[in-house]
Amino acid sequence: MVLVTLYQFTQKNLADNNGLGFGVTHNFGVLRATLNYQPNSESTASNDVANSLASTNVETSTNASRSIVLQGDLGVKGLNVLAGKKTQKKEVTAATTGPTDIDGTRYSVAYNVGQFTIAADKIKLDGQAINQNGTATLVGNHELEGKSIGLAFAVNKDLSIGVYKATAESNQKSVAPEKEETKAITVGYNLGAVTLQAQYKDTENNAGAAVNDGKTGGIKVSTKF
Repeated sequence: MVLVTLYQFTQKNLADNNGLGFGVTHNFGVLRATLNYQPNSESTASNDVANSLASTNVETSTNASRSIVLQGDLGVKGLNVLAGKKTQKKEVTAATTGPTDIDGTRYSVAYNVGQFTIAADKIKLDGQAINQNGTATLVGNHELEGKSIGLAFAVNKDLSIGVYKATAESNQKSVAPEKEETKAITVGYNLGAVTLQAQYKDTENNAGAAVNDGKTGGIKVSTKF
């Protein structure tokens, strides 16, 4: 069973985009460290081997990004911890008055004991542009903080059930005044070559708006060759 945490204020996260860069990973045994660097991290690219024409002719609002991720079991069987930090330089131009840096941090821990797995997650994003109903309404000085906790139970080797609760909150109450809350239950069943996953989710105040409440459900079928 995979516990999935959703933060729906914005699609920003700690993952690097498709810009060219390089990374290095070192395994310390109980902990693995990964460093990534992208000299030019904006998503716009030209035909010149993914080098952005915008960045070579006119300075854009985003520049180099750096990230570090630490992950491992710390020598404890069944434990998995993760800590990540990413910074992205933001060049101030006439059209950009936001903070100079866009930062993101993430901490998560999962522990498996027999048939039970419990997991918790915290993510914080600073200096982001908030999007509500698909429209960017605020640039810079925007902080998002999300938390979640989940529990999974393996009924047998093929069937597992999980529940989780997640919250996300913005410091810009004039734009996103409400705390987003999500509760979900997931069921996974292994049929050998085919895996079935079903999820039911109840969300209140999606994207920080009191009018955005809803319930969703879905089934995913996957296979391996």
